[in-house]
Formats: sequence, structure tokens, C-alpha cells
Amino acid sequence: IGETPEYTRDYVKETTNWKDIYYNYQQITETYGNLQLATKDTTNDSLGIKVSSYKVLDKENIGSQGDTLKVVNRSEDVENKTFQFDSAEDKYDVTENLGETKGNVIIDGIKEGDKTSSIDFGNEHSGFELKEGSGLVVNNTILTGANSQNNGSVINAEKGANIELNNVSLIGNTTENSNGGAIYSLSDVKLTADNHTSLISGNKTAETDEAIYMGSESKLTLNAVNNGNITVNDKINGDTGYKVGLTGDNSGNIYLTNAINNANVEMDNITLNLASNDHFTSSNVVVNSGVLNLVNDKVQDQTAKSFTVAGDFRLNADVDLKSETMDRLPANTRIRNGAFIHVDRMNLVSDTLAKSVAIPFAYKQFKANVDYVGAKELSKDTQVTTAYAPIYKYSVEYQNRKDMGYFVFTQGGGAPDNSSDAYNPAILTSPVAMQAAGEASVSQAFRYVFEHADAFSQFPAVERFSKINGNLYALSTDYNENLGALTYTNNNKGAWVRPYTAFESTSLKNGPKVDSITYGTLVGGDSDFRKLRNGWANVGTIYLGYNGAQIDFDNVSTTLNGGLLGITETFYKGNFFTALTASAGAGFTESHTMYGKEDMTMLMAGIGSKTGYNIEFKEGKFIVQPILFMSYTMVNAFDYTNAAGVKIDADPKHTIQINPSVRFIANTKNGWQPYASVGMVWNLLNDTEAHANGVKLPEMHTKPYIEYGLGLQRHWGERFTAFGQAMVRNGGRNGISFTAGFRWSLGDNNKKTKNEKSVNKDTAKKELTMDQLKHKTVIKSLKSNRNLHHASKSI
Repeated sequence: IGETPEYTRDYVKETTNWKDIYYNYQQITETYGNLQLATKDTTNDSLGIKVSSYKVLDKENIGSQGDTLKVVNRSEDVENKTFQFDSAEDKYDVTENLGETKGNVIIDGIKEGDKTSSIDFGNEHSGFELKEGSGLVVNNTILTGANSQNNGSVINAEKGANIELNNVSLIGNTTENSNGGAIYSLSDVKLTADNHTSLISGNKTAETDEAIYMGSESKLTLNAVNNGNITVNDKINGDTGYKVGLTGDNSGNIYLTNAINNANVEMDNITLNLASNDHFTSSNVVVNSGVLNLVNDKVQDQTAKSFTVAGDFRLNADVDLKSETMDRLPANTRIRNGAFIHVDRMNLVSDTLAKSVAIPFAYKQFKANVDYVGAKELSKDTQVTTAYAPIYKYSVEYQNRKDMGYFVFTQGGGAPDNSSDAYNPAILTSPVAMQAAGEASVSQAFRYVFEHADAFSQFPAVERFSKINGNLYALSTDYNENLGALTYTNNNKGAWVRPYTAFESTSLKNGPKVDSITYGTLVGGDSDFRKLRNGWANVGTIYLGYNGAQIDFDNVSTTLNGGLLGITETFYKGNFFTALTASAGAGFTESHTMYGKEDMTMLMAGIGSKTGYNIEFKEGKFIVQPILFMSYTMVNAFDYTNAAGVKIDADPKHTIQINPSVRFIANTKNGWQPYASVGMVWNLLNDTEAHANGVKLPEMHTKPYIEYGLGLQRHWGERFTAFGQAMVRNGGRNGISFTAGFRWSLGDNNKKTKNEKSVNKDTAKKELTMDQLKHKTVIKSLKSNRNLHHASKSI
């Protein structure tokens, strides 16, 4: 009888997943009935069907209803609709203009860390059109690539709409019209960053880089809470009279790099960071609370149509001491309700050669409502505090003078020029690192490279004599009951390893107090004993090592990593020994200061000697060992430019160290060798000489200190020796150092050389007689030993 174009469809529900698709369907129905007159009007009658039954046939999908977000946005099926994402990785691509928003739409993205879901309009489709009574809430979503011929490519809102954007970024949206590259709204708009960074950037109109345009009776609120951040790189504009609220909970930040034009701006409980001085040239500003941060390494006078301080707030400012200028509030600043401007942080971008400078800050109408509350307060009464320029430290005082309010900066804060207290700690990185990291690491390593002398000289003379001369006497294991079961090796060739570390606090003369940890590992190898003339014997050693340090002072942290390579020659004659070493290496430091990270390279080299003599008691059970350690070290730090842009050049640092000490050693029956040591350390020369942009920095050096501690050594069988040691330092260096070591002999005691086998008895007796004359201690020990005949039989 007829047909209809209507079809069935999927209905929008309260929640739609971003992957859902809405379809249209065609449904065929067979209808059964009787044909009859439709009316009883004889003048104009017609036929009709009286339906008796019908039969529904197949349902046919005839295509989607279009872009899913568009369908949700335009649908009137339900009043409140949610478009739901599954993860922060989800990106929805818009394929049609979204059109008019019906009811209330929630875009519910997912936040994972600082990453969120996103909606991409593909640079060709427009967004939401809101009429009175409609609403749009967007959560955790990036809105990007919208494009429209009308104002507001992402949002175009009339009066009476509700718009909330939570953790939303507006990036790269464009209108071909003149207003609101991303948002054009005659209704209020609230953008909140909650523990998230929201970005408004790259949005533009046909004429300018404008992101948001507001109607005259509307309000834009930028709200950063729970350590949230909002960065606005584009202009905000509107009809005269619109409002902008910059708000938070005192934990958030708003960063402006562009202008807010024609607005009535109000600031509460937020840190507002300004990149320039002209953000509010055409706007009225009221500050109720928060922090106004003007620090951008540029000294500027702020401008505003009007600037009213209605409540206490903190202010951070740049200061150029060289030109005697600093950041200032607008000249038309007014105070209301007796509010105070607390100048908090000062960024001193340059130094002055003058001992003191006074820089104007506060205009006459508000000069009595300013004080300085810098981070390091020295005197609450005088408000004298400390601020740092790239080179010097300055005491700062606010003075309310007759004409204006001035800040007075005094170089060095009253400290002597040759004291680190007069300087910014960040400028002292090079000399302190040379002293407390470079030189300390080299001298620490030098203490442990004399491995052979340290270990070997602790044995009694009879055992040292046997080791140097081989098994000439073939002393039996029951030799000398008082010394225990001593064993000997033909071959003293060996390898060793020595890790070490020290935990210290060093108060450098003319320098800061430095907390340091030095550490490293030395690995070396010893040669066999080499017999020399006149009763001397010699062992050669090569070694390499890793050395490092971590130093901290006055909020400056430096890490050193380096390596060294060296040789040692050790000489023995009777109870006397002396050793000489030479090494060279390089180190690389990474420092973190108030200005950032900086790197420096150091070369390190030196020579050292260790000389001692054994005074034995009880046939070697007890040994008193006076020792003289001396060294010369050179540390050269290459010139560099630090993170503040200051050129640092330092002369090579030379140090002569003298360390007399005495060691008390006991040799027990079971091979244990406990010992104690005490000594004094002097550093001669040792001063650093460095310059910062030509300014001479303090000459620092390490004061003398005493060193004392305990150690324990043990040898097992013929091959293995190990020890551990702890030394306490007091004076110029205060702390404790630990080292341990392990040595294993590489010789074969059972294998005799051909030369050894061929030695005849006469030659052996002759050598024995000569050596006995040279080593009276051994002779005495042999005569007193009840097992002397065993040695004679072996010979």
C-alpha cells in the first residue's frame, strides 16, 4: 500500500567505550489482513487493510551512524553521557565534525603518570558546540588537531553552558576565524591540573597565536592543585570585562610565556611564573596570596593596566649587581588592606666589583610594605640575609629610605676574601674537588700500593731471611716452637688485590667543611725476590686501580671516577726495608650545583716512598716498626666553564706529604699477626690556586691530622696471606678508613730448578757461612733452636 524511509538504530547508552560503533538497520515486515472500506462516507470512500497479523523478517545492517564521538555528542537518547577510554595509550581519531552537544557529555580519559589518553581531530574536523543548558566535562585527555571555520575549533560555547577541563592539554588547534584558536566561550571555563602538567601550546587563529577567547561576562579559571602545573604558551584574550582566576592550593604552578589581554586577573594560592614583563599590559591584576616568580635571568620592570596587592604574597626577583638594577613591580602598584610584599628568593645574575651596592626596588607608595625573607636568615631584626651571585656571596638588607625602598648588597657578607665564606659554593667546585677528591684519592691509593712491604715486613727476621734466600736451610715445620709452625716458599712471586674506602669530614683551611667518601680497588703483581749486592734483595710490583670519591659541601655534590697505573720497587736488607712507587692516572668529575650539572677532567700523578726498620723482641714474636712515608702528588684540573657561565681556571696543585708512624706487631703461634699503628700526617705546599672570571678564589689546604688504628694479618700454608685494617683520623681530616687485602703466591715450592739441584755441599756451606755472618738474628735463632741438627742434615 506504501513505504517509509525509517529504520531502526543502536541507541546511545549512559557509557560508551571509545571503540564502540553505532549502526543503522533496515528491518522487513510482512503484514497480513483483510481488504475493506476505510470509511462509510459514500461521497469520498477509500480502501484499507485491517491488519490481522504480521511477520518480522531479517534485520539488515545498512552502515554506521558515523563518528562515534559525534553520535554520543549529538544524541538525545540519554541526558548524561560518558565517552570512556581504557588506557593512557588510547588515541581516538575524529572523522567528522562533532556538532552540537546535547545534554551533558563526559570525556573520561585515563591518566598514567603524566601521560593521558588523547583525541585527535586530524587538523580538519571541529569540536563541541554548546548551547545554553548543555555541559562538557573532559578528564585526562589531550585535545589536538581541531580545525574550524568558526571561532573555537575545540569548544564553541554560548551563554549558560557548563565547561570543565581536568588534566586536559590543548595542543595545535586552529580556527580560520579571528577568535579562540582552541576555545571560544561566552560561558565560564575551568581548567584544572591535579598532580599533572597541562599544556596550552601551538593553538592559533587566522591572525595570532591565541588559544582562548572569553566573553565579557565569563570567567576563565586556571587551577593548579596537588603539585599540578599549567603551562600557557599562547595568548588568552576576550571581550573587555572578562575575568581570569589564577588559583591553587599553594602547591601548584602556572607558567605564562604569553600575554593575558583585556582581563581582570586575580591570583590566589598559586606560584605564578612569568617569562617576561608584558603579560598584563592591558589587564588589571589583583594579588591576594601566593608566589609571584619573576626569575627568568632578565631584569625587567613589570607592566600592568593596574596592579593591586590585596593580601600578603611572596616575590622572587632577578638582580643584576653589575648594572645595579633588579626586577620591579609596576610603577602603578597599589597596596590594599595593609598587605605586605615578602621578597623571598633573589637570583643574582652578575657580580659587582664594589664592596656594597644599593638597588632601588619599591616605589614610594608601597616602600613601607616590603621586607626580605630570604632562605638563609641571619638576623630577624635587621632582615640581613644571604644571597648568591655566580662568584660571590652577598649579605642582603632591605632599607626603607626617604625616596624609595632599596636592597643593599654587601660583597662577601663580611667574610675575608681568602675565606670560602665570602663565595658562592658553586664556584668552589674545582679547588675543593682537587683537594678533597683528586689529591685525597691519590694519597689514599698510595697508602695501599706498598703491598709487599706492608705484608712481608711483619714477619720475623728468620722467616724473611728464609723467603729471600729460598730453602737453603730447609727449615723444618717444628722449627722454633715459640714462633709456631712457620712455612716457607721458594718463590715469592704473587698476585694481590686491595679494596679500600674512607668516610671522612675535612675542614679545609680557608675552605668549607667537606663530607667525603673515597673508595677504590688496587690489583697488582709481585716479582720473585732478586738478590742484589751487599746483602740487598729486591721485589718489583706493577699495579693498576680504580679510584673514586663522593664529596658534599654547602649543597654542592661532586662524584669522581678515575683510574691509575703504577710501579713499585721494594728493597730489603736485614731488618731494613724501603719502597719507591710512581703512578699516574686520570679522573672525571660530575658536580651538581644550584645552577645545574657540570663536568671537569683531572690528571693525577705522583711518587711515594715508604721506609721502615724492624726492632724485634722475643725472637720476632713482637716487632716495633718505625716507618716514614713520604709522597709528592700533582693534580691538574683542566679549565672549564661552569653551569653559571663562569670560566674556571686552576693551576696544578702540588702536595708533599710527610707521615711518620710506628707500628706494633705480634706474631702468634697459629699464624695470626695483629698489629696497631699510630702516626702524624703533614701536607706541605698543598694550596690550591684557582680563578673564576679572573677573580682569585681562596687558597685551600688540608690541615695536619693524626692517624691511628688496628689491623690483623694471617697467612695460610705456603701461598695465602690476608689482612684487614681500620684507621681513625683526627684533626684536619676526621673519620675512619677501611682496607682489606688478599695475596696468593704463584710459585711452586716442590719444584727445584736445575741450578738448585746442582749446588754442591761445599758451595752450600760457603753460602750458609756468609749469610750467617750477615744475618746475626738468624744465627742466634739457629743456635738456640733444639732442631738445629735437622737443618745441618738437610744442608
